[in-house]
Amino acid sequence: MMSSVSSSAEALPTTPQPTTPQPATPEAQRSAWRGLRAVVQFVFTIPHVVVFAIMGVTTMIPYGIERATLLVPGIRQLVGLWKRRVSGFAQSIGKRVLADERDWPMLPTLAVVTLLVPISYGLQFVDLGVHWAIMGTLHIAILLGPRARRFIHYFSVKHNEAHRRRGLFRAPYSRLLGRYAECFLGFFYGTIPGSDYINHAKVHHAEDGGPDDHQTTLGYDRSNTYHFFQYVGLRHIHTTSAWRPLVYLWRRNRMKDFRRLLFGVAVYYLYALVIFALDWRAGLFCVGLPFLINNAFGALATWLQHAFHDPERADQPVLNTITLHFDDDFLNEGFHLAHHHRAACHWSELEGCFERFRLRNPNFEPIVIAGVDWLDLWLLLYVRRRLDLVAERWRPTLGTHQEWSLPDKQSYLRTRLGAH
Repeated sequence: MMSSVSSSAEALPTTPQPTTPQPATPEAQRSAWRGLRAVVQFVFTIPHVVVFAIMGVTTMIPYGIERATLLVPGIRQLVGLWKRRVSGFAQSIGKRVLADERDWPMLPTLAVVTLLVPISYGLQFVDLGVHWAIMGTLHIAILLGPRARRFIHYFSVKHNEAHRRRGLFRAPYSRLLGRYAECFLGFFYGTIPGSDYINHAKVHHAEDGGPDDHQTTLGYDRSNTYHFFQYVGLRHIHTTSAWRPLVYLWRRNRMKDFRRLLFGVAVYYLYALVIFALDWRAGLFCVGLPFLINNAFGALATWLQHAFHDPERADQPVLNTITLHFDDDFLNEGFHLAHHHRAACHWSELEGCFERFRLRNPNFEPIVIAGVDWLDLWLLLYVRRRLDLVAERWRPTLGTHQEWSLPDKQSYLRTRLGAH
């Protein structure tokens, strides 16, 4: 009897016990975070791919027209004569108004930008019977100039101005034009007032692109085009928007610079809100796109200038800054290693500064690339993806490197680029 009861009990179905949800494993959490981060990276990368495409169209078409015009007999000679006259006049004016008369090559750029850009800007708010998208595109073309030359020259002037405590002009002109390129023309080019003088000169040059620099390229595969756009859309946008510089200054209790930059941020974003409220279409082409273009150019410059890190010298970030030799190097921007080595050195003396640096560091191999400018280098590395052409233009100084074959040079440069 007892055995039958027990066997019947054994035969009864058992009620399943509720299971307690198990927490996700650390590996699953990391995987989910990586997936979310990849989506965010993709979302923030796409707008800057579009920005680069817009820049390409609005700069290369005028460049093509310019090249075709120079083929007309007599035009090239006329342009050369005009440039000589302008240079002579700029030198004469520079002696009177500039704090350092050697800066006279900056005056034609400042004059052209001052003449053209505000007029083009104002026309965005006037109904001329032309579609607003066409007017806006023409404005971007004027901002950039043929092959982005006008923007690059303005960017170089603004960069040099940031390294001058009182700006480019002498008294009494400095009272009105103290930081003219950054704090007046900068509004047309998407620059927050104070960001160059404080963030670039006081923060970036203090860290030299090292691990504590919020503009650092360390940790990226600098041979990878997608990684470049991630850098533009995620890391560098925080610098252009001044968020990371403000955090950096706050954490280091540098409150004077923090308040100055915060004031510039407040003024710029209030200005942006007013323009978008007046006309969102004008805001798109006068505020939104210039801001993204400024971020794109700033990211491109920092990425390339600090792309070739030497893993054996990670503790000396200034040594990882490259040098380019090319014709028509406006304000010697190609000598970036010398600029980081001696930031106070005048641009006209950077070539000599670089040679003195090489003599004092005979066992160090600086990356010197000849025959390409910054835009050419970016196109070779990330559009054409031709590291072999970059290796052909690399000018090693150490005897062992000079004897390397082209594949050996490519392999070395790939290592310096942090290729995975």
